[in-house]
Amino acid sequence: MDRKSRPLAFSAVASALGVALLYLAALLPTGKLVLVAAAALNAVFLRLTFSGRWDLGCYLVTSSLGLLLLPVKIPALIYAAFLGYYPLLKLRFERIPSVFLRWTAKLCIFNAALIAVYFLALRLIGPGSSWLWQRPWIALIAANVVFFAYDYVLQQGMLYYLRKIARRI
Repeated sequence: MDRKSRPLAFSAVASALGVALLYLAALLPTGKLVLVAAAALNAVFLRLTFSGRWDLGCYLVTSSLGLLLLPVKIPALIYAAFLGYYPLLKLRFERIPSVFLRWTAKLCIFNAALIAVYFLALRLIGPGSSWLWQRPWIALIAANVVFFAYDYVLQQGMLYYLRKIARRI
């Protein structure tokens, strides 16, 4: 395979796999966030394997096709709103030498996206009767705890990929 066409082929396959995972997340009753997070890994692997902006293209194609083709749009919205681009930002955040500043940047991005989605949902579908709508700060705290776990798992997945898989591609 030609050196110039190899990143394009990998990007196309990664985008197709991402859309397939989002489609599974739309169809299956459980495990939606895990499948959406797995779809987000495709762009990270492209970034770690190839130079250039293939990762951004993969994110944009997967988001667009997910929003256009999925019968249920929630997984695609979650992917487009945060889980799709956060792994790409994480690679940049890891270059910040100060651990405090690194986590401050990560938490600011995550909470800004979460609050934006909350207010967008509030505006589009109105307040619900659930306790989450009346006490959003509880959901915000729980989401931040899950975010710490997601960041750790993402870090371990990237390290595993670099150590075991990337040299074989």
